[in-house]
Amino acid sequence: MNRAPIFITIIRQISFLALLGFLFVLIAWPFFAALGILFGFAVIGLLVWLPMNIMGVGKPIEWHKVRQTGNRYWGAVAGRCHQMGGELWNHGQPFLARVFETGRYLGRICRETLCGGAVGAMLGMIPTLQHANAKGVVLGVCLGAICGALVGISTRVPVRETI
Repeated sequence: MNRAPIFITIIRQISFLALLGFLFVLIAWPFFAALGILFGFAVIGLLVWLPMNIMGVGKPIEWHKVRQTGNRYWGAVAGRCHQMGGELWNHGQPFLARVFETGRYLGRICRETLCGGAVGAMLGMIPTLQHANAKGVVLGVCLGAICGALVGISTRVPVRETI
């Protein structure tokens, strides 16, 4: 089986992602341009229509209906946003609990690794001070960190099930 070197594979993947991004921009550009043009014309039309209707040209504006319609739509939007926020909060609680538990677990592993490395460094200083060779400290830090990481991994507490 002939495999390409990892560098060639990475370059190939980056080239593919760049081509995909270029095609997305090429396809999406006309949509965003049309949307911007329509929005600009809508703002200009509003700036022309509003003063004309206020001065009495055309049908008079019934401001109480505008207020009622605005209140109804904004009330519906606010109610739906409130409802969606509550649903997201209720459905997100178990996920957040798992994220917090995983963070605590990873923090425990990091703490044990650092403590093991510190103890290993202190133990490695003994031969370093006696023989003036710094290899003992480096070896002590590495072995202590490995032992600390193993202790941190072995103290895995299962994640609580939240329903």
